[in-house]
Amino acid sequence: MEKYQVALLMNIRKQLQEWFEKSQPVQYQDVKRFLHSVAGTSQTIGLEYLGKVSTELLDRISEHPQSTWHTKELQSLLIDIIKFAIKMKELEFQKKQ
Repeated sequence: MEKYQVALLMNIRKQLQEWFEKSQPVQYQDVKRFLHSVAGTSQTIGLEYLGKVSTELLDRISEHPQSTWHTKELQSLLIDIIKFAIKMKELEFQKKQ
């Protein structure tokens, strides 16, 4: 199970990095797809907190869809996911030492 958790977190970090480095607006459907994928996968592989946060964010953006998300808006929206991914990366690093 742990290898799937590591893989999901790596994919999350990769996607966030891609979005934030481009500094271009991200389409609503891309954000929705990302959150849907994270919500479903994380709950399946035992990352319940991440699944809960992603589901809440998905519900929130579905209530107020907008066509695009600018970098700052996206960072603000996804802050809990960002923090979780960083925390898990730190824990992964500590395990290796």
